[in-house]
Amino acid sequence: MNPPKCPTCQLRESVSSSHTSDLEEGLRALQKALENEQLAHRHSIEQLNGRVWQLNQQEILLKAVSDSTNRCLMAYRMAYNELDRMEQKCEDLMIALGEKEGLLLHAANELRTKDCLLSDAANELRVKDCLLSDVANELQKKEWMLLAVAK
Repeated sequence: MNPPKCPTCQLRESVSSSHTSDLEEGLRALQKALENEQLAHRHSIEQLNGRVWQLNQQEILLKAVSDSTNRCLMAYRMAYNELDRMEQKCEDLMIALGEKEGLLLHAANELRTKDCLLSDAANELRVKDCLLSDVANELQKKEWMLLAVAK
């Protein structure tokens, strides 16, 4: 009697050589498919890594654009606030100008009133001058009459 064989040995003996060659060929085909799959996975990983790099670059660009936009917004707000301050100053100046214009109009009206009063006074002086001239003429006539009577 022969000693008992190990299960692997018994399996090898039971499998025919043509069957073994089919299995080996199948195993090679599986290895080749596995290598192709690994290659495809490596290619996919490389593509994904490239895409991740692109996305990181876009994120950096977007951050730069965002920072630039924020700086522009701050500059816009500062300019807008300055414009508001200037507009308020203009309104204040317009109010002050309006007040001064009112004072000037009031002063002009006072000057017109005084001019009219002076004109009235000048007219009165002319009238009184005429009256005095008339009185002087009358006195001259009376003086001539007295001189004529005295001769």
